[in-house]
Amino acid sequence: MTLPVQALRALRACNVAFIGGIFLLDAVTSADNVSICFAYAIPIVLGILEGQRAAFWYACAATLLSVVGTFIQPPTNQITAVFYANRVIAIATQWAMALLVHYRLRAEEVLRRGLEEEREKVDRQKRFIAMLSHEVKTPLTTIDGQAYRMGKLASGITPEDVAVRSGKIRDAVRRVNDIIEGVLLSSSVGTGEPAPALGPLDLRLLVADAAAQAREAAGGDAAVTGDLAGLPERFEGDGTLLSQLFGNLVSNALKYSGPGATVRVSGWTEEGHAVVAVADEGIGIDAADIPHLFNPYFRGGNSRGVSGAGIGLYLVDRYVAAHGGTVTVDSTPGAGTTVTVRLPLGRPAGEAP
Repeated sequence: MTLPVQALRALRACNVAFIGGIFLLDAVTSADNVSICFAYAIPIVLGILEGQRAAFWYACAATLLSVVGTFIQPPTNQITAVFYANRVIAIATQWAMALLVHYRLRAEEVLRRGLEEEREKVDRQKRFIAMLSHEVKTPLTTIDGQAYRMGKLASGITPEDVAVRSGKIRDAVRRVNDIIEGVLLSSSVGTGEPAPALGPLDLRLLVADAAAQAREAAGGDAAVTGDLAGLPERFEGDGTLLSQLFGNLVSNALKYSGPGATVRVSGWTEEGHAVVAVADEGIGIDAADIPHLFNPYFRGGNSRGVSGAGIGLYLVDRYVAAHGGTVTVDSTPGAGTTVTVRLPLGRPAGEAP
């Protein structure tokens, strides 16, 4: 429970005044009053509204004042044992209250975090269902429309028209299949990193092939250029994961670039790392969306109208982490995006051949 700042200050002032009042009462009453120090537990318990530290601070103050009170009103010979026993029990009670407040607030914090995580999971599932229904609906509409037209024109349709329409149907089916494969792959990866099957590979050739395949799959008139001469020919990594990683980056860059745009793929070696940067001239990414890009099924606010399942960058992040590397995104809305991958040269720590 969080109080407004003004209410919190008023409560703190009341608790301090209460502690001061108890001390004054303890100073003027006789030593045989065995209950006065137990009253310190009241502001300690009220400290639950201020936080864990407040309860401990009040307990410290109550203990100090309880000890000081023993010198202001010392006991008589007849009640000495009762007096000191009362003080010890009161101080123990004060710290017991402080610990109860501490663990109560700690339990509330754990519960709050659990609720936030569950809420985030539900929100992510809702986004996923909405995204999946939208992404699958579009190609299904294409398939249904082309099949309907082929049925209506069955008596007079030409072989060329059949080939064109069947090609559109196959493209739509391929798109649905890609979405399903991406969802299954992200589910298999989960929240951890996949175990890479490390082996020697030519990183220059691998990145070039992945970029070429992404360019061929995208079609259109976009161009992929760059300079990969600075990358090492021999690199220890998982060829399958790295091919998917760089293929996803180039595919994303092409997808979010306009017609005739150029995607630049550059590679070099820097401070013991192989660095690959994929830069496009596309729509860019809002600054508020960048921290969430690697969350599964997340899509930026300006990605409407562009097909995608929000899985590509999530898998990129997991594959890079599996190789012990890092990935960063720099973007300016309307001016393009650059994604930079840094992979350590040699085997990731803890990986055996």
